[in-house]
Amino acid sequence: MKLEVTIDGRTFEVDLVDPSPGAEARVVVDGEERVAAVESASPDEVIVRVDGRRFRFAVEPHPGGEQAADGTPVRLLHRNRCFDVRVASEIDRLRARAPGRTTASGPVTIHSALPGVVRQIFLEPGSDVDEGAPILTLEAMKMENEIRAEIAGRIESIHVQPGQVVAAREPLATIVPG
Repeated sequence: MKLEVTIDGRTFEVDLVDPSPGAEARVVVDGEERVAAVESASPDEVIVRVDGRRFRFAVEPHPGGEQAADGTPVRLLHRNRCFDVRVASEIDRLRARAPGRTTASGPVTIHSALPGVVRQIFLEPGSDVDEGAPILTLEAMKMENEIRAEIAGRIESIHVQPGQVVAAREPLATIVPG
């Protein structure tokens, strides 16, 4: 899985060779292979190990009081230095380049961008949902990501259950516009 990580305006291509949740991952950064793992993550702190070296980052609260799962930059603090970080998957980059959707004409299925574990489901089939509202939480590489509605409408179906392991591109929920 390829990710694009931007740190303070400098962009790196990261190729996750083994993106198993909770496991060490071999990553290729600018052509150089490294071993990395997220040791722990919370809304206040992230501890990352890269090639055996441990890095502790304080997480500055996201404007609005929550961590962004939509590619919005996050500010990390390490040894009195601030880093604005943005992580984008291939799917995120494709969505950013796609022309804006004027009106959805049929059901829209939301797929997982990363392999992970479904931790919590906020809505059930038949629920009305606004665009951008959280539908479920997916834990990927020890980070919890809110999966949000791409359109306003009604939840037609939820394709997963709490505790279920999902692969990248696996369907999570379907929304009927309305």
